[in-house]
Amino acid sequence: MTGSDDAALSRLMSAGTRFRTPGRGVGRRIGRRGAILLILAVVDVAYGLSLMAPPPDSVGSAATVWRQHYAPLWVWGTGWLVIAAILIVSAFLRDDRFGYAAAIGWKIVWALTTLTSWIIGGVPRGWVQSIIWAVFAGMIVVDAGRPEDSRPERR
Repeated sequence: MTGSDDAALSRLMSAGTRFRTPGRGVGRRIGRRGAILLILAVVDVAYGLSLMAPPPDSVGSAATVWRQHYAPLWVWGTGWLVIAAILIVSAFLRDDRFGYAAAIGWKIVWALTTLTSWIIGGVPRGWVQSIIWAVFAGMIVVDAGRPEDSRPERR
């Protein structure tokens, strides 16, 4: 940069010109709760896609065989993707309760199916997955109960 470029930049900065960061306005629009829903949507999309096109070595696993007994993997994957779509839409709505309910409900359903796979399906580590998904659902329940502006007031 030349001296005149430095002076021009200095004038812009001192005049109070505000430089925008891409995506900054979206963060304000969706808030913390909406951001949580978008993060959960990423998890749901990833998990859903992994079920839609599982690697060949996992198709024969006990959990996969058990789950396919009730519905093809693409159906389970579609369920995750539908929930992800609900979360994405809900992230931009003022009333996001349906999105949180969908996220919690689907994680509980998944926890119960994995628990059942262990109890009656003979899936050796189904109980571990069940605990993970149940705890994940519990964390979403805790977050769903917090209002958007949960920051303490400054004195």
